[in-house]
Amino acid sequence: MSARRTTSPKQLASPTPNRLSKLVRGERLRRTKQFRAIRRIGSWARAGLLSIGALPNDLSTNRLGLRVSRGIKGAVERNRAKRLLREVYRRHKRELVSGYDLLVELHPKDPATISKLEEGFLKTCKRLNLLSSQRAQ
Repeated sequence: MSARRTTSPKQLASPTPNRLSKLVRGERLRRTKQFRAIRRIGSWARAGLLSIGALPNDLSTNRLGLRVSRGIKGAVERNRAKRLLREVYRRHKRELVSGYDLLVELHPKDPATISKLEEGFLKTCKRLNLLSSQRAQ
């Protein structure tokens, strides 16, 4: 007799990850040198909780770097903030002009919600002229 595998209701409720929305290795800034270049010569804008630095790269894609200061107390809270920032970027990466390295910095204030982060992200991208809808006009 073969044992029959059953799927729990919990497994059915959890959606499978969408690989198209996942940040792959080539979409991340990983080296200190890359972060420093954006800090030194990139264009910067700030709105609310976020500052975004942008520097053109020679690639056909954008790369994202995150910086969350230790002013946000506790590693759990900082990691949660980074997850939220990555999610905001994933939601809007197709709206952005490609070919930029982006450094997103979160400033310590009240606990960040995804709606506040999304609003700040779109405002700063608009100020930096990174939204593709702006370029078309």
